[in-house]
Amino acid sequence: MMQGLWYEHRYMDLAQVFASCQTLNATVLGTGLQAGTMLVEFSVRYGPVPFSLRERYAPGDPPERGVFTKTVDLPGGAWIPLRTAVVDVGPAGPGGRYGSAAVYSCWASPVGPVAELLFVTRDPVPDEPELARLESVARLQGVPFGRADLRDVDHSRCAALEA
Repeated sequence: MMQGLWYEHRYMDLAQVFASCQTLNATVLGTGLQAGTMLVEFSVRYGPVPFSLRERYAPGDPPERGVFTKTVDLPGGAWIPLRTAVVDVGPAGPGGRYGSAAVYSCWASPVGPVAELLFVTRDPVPDEPELARLESVARLQGVPFGRADLRDVDHSRCAALEA
């Protein structure tokens, strides 16, 4: 299950180039027309300035396991629908919650393709073997990226910034 707090450890996303302390806090909706939709509070810091936005991951119709359309809850955010796949998840821990995940989003924009790739875990300290495994699976699944495309996130100073 994707519910709960995630720490981003590696990413490929032009919008995050100057960001730090990236976290995602997911709530999975379970009833009504929104069933299966994930609301994700994505939080970062740009220098000392905190910034957050809500992302909406809506399942398709018919739903495919792990495939969503991601939009952002900002004015005009629904005009940029990113096709998103949870490419892989790590072992489930307490309560059946996954311990890690690789998430890939893409959009064929009028000016060229837009792609995002996130590697996240439940812990602020990266588990390097697990991140390497997620990268390997993403490559095997056909996600187009090289190691040089990825940026690492250092969460070691984040608590001090929030104090």
